[in-house]
Amino acid sequence: MKKLLLALLLPISAWAQLDYSAQSLVRSYPIGFFASATSGYGLKLWDKKDVNPAFYGYVRPSITAQTSLVVNQAKLELEVAPVAFARFYAGAALVNRDFNDLDTFDCDQVTCRAKMLRQYVGFKMAIKVKSFFLMTDHRFERVKTSEKRGVFAEEMGTLLGANGDDVLRVNQLILGYELDERWAIGTLVIANAMEKFINSSRMQVGFVQHKMGKFTVLAGAGTFHTRTNSDVFSTLVLLQWAGDKGITLF
Repeated sequence: MKKLLLALLLPISAWAQLDYSAQSLVRSYPIGFFASATSGYGLKLWDKKDVNPAFYGYVRPSITAQTSLVVNQAKLELEVAPVAFARFYAGAALVNRDFNDLDTFDCDQVTCRAKMLRQYVGFKMAIKVKSFFLMTDHRFERVKTSEKRGVFAEEMGTLLGANGDDVLRVNQLILGYELDERWAIGTLVIANAMEKFINSSRMQVGFVQHKMGKFTVLAGAGTFHTRTNSDVFSTLVLLQWAGDKGITLF
């Protein structure tokens, strides 16, 4: 009986796997912090890894909980990867922002404390050639707040949105070089822009990355270009824990 169960479960475990991870980010300007945990379940659609390790496709629903103590959110997402190094994704997040003193915003003039719904679609890709690697993430996000009148604050990109309903565009690029199995260096660029209430911001940093088993630490320094067209020195530290990658490639 045990042999029969193993024979039935082994094919399932090869094509469907649970994954879980966590991360925490600290940024000096604009002042920011969050910690999050994610769990997903991937199901392979096809598999030709005998030809190339990245030649397989999958679908993966996931759930994420994120907190910065005063800003809390729960997120549901569905990824579709036609091939493992390229993913399309869509999701929604419910956000409770229980704070009326956000860095870089005058909360007497704009809406800071609010409940928010963030609905988004996007595309991610990762490519590695020898020791060079490239990762991109492009996302369109509709942001709606419980307060429908006036301008609202969007804290991640430090932008302003119009009348409780705006569209945020986020483009992220990571270009790096692996020095060895544990160390890497590179540059990170994150560009944010609102469509209705037109304003934008951009962060660009050089970073050093170090891997320690299931933990990865990324530390970087550079500039943050604000919505008011000023450039401010900024640093960030990102700590990631890869509990189990499941069938995901990155």
